[in-house]
Amino acid sequence: MVQSRAVTVDEYLRGVDAPWAPVVAEFRSLCRTILVGYAEVMAYGMPTYQRADTTEVAFARQVRHLSLYIAKPGVLDAHRHECRGLSVGKGCIRFTRPDQVDWNLVHALLTETVASPERPC
Repeated sequence: MVQSRAVTVDEYLRGVDAPWAPVVAEFRSLCRTILVGYAEVMAYGMPTYQRADTTEVAFARQVRHLSLYIAKPGVLDAHRHECRGLSVGKGCIRFTRPDQVDWNLVHALLTETVASPERPC
């Protein structure tokens, strides 16, 4: 999957390949549980979570990895040390295998995104 043409998140999830489908479903579940007050929408071809019409979190299954986007740089920067062995960009963590996902890290990133007063970039 490069950029999905799915109109809904449910449709997006149905298109995820088998090894990644449970991981993507868990990302969605955590986002829906932790990101209270956020709108879940499809934007940029991926599930995004917006507060005040601004994307703060997103995830996408790419050809070679699953990306988790955290739009508040301070939140991601505070956890870079926990991302050893992963490809980490300015606002993105790329997981190349389903077993690389650290669910405690994902939970912390989502929880801190909600609490952070920082503006998303």
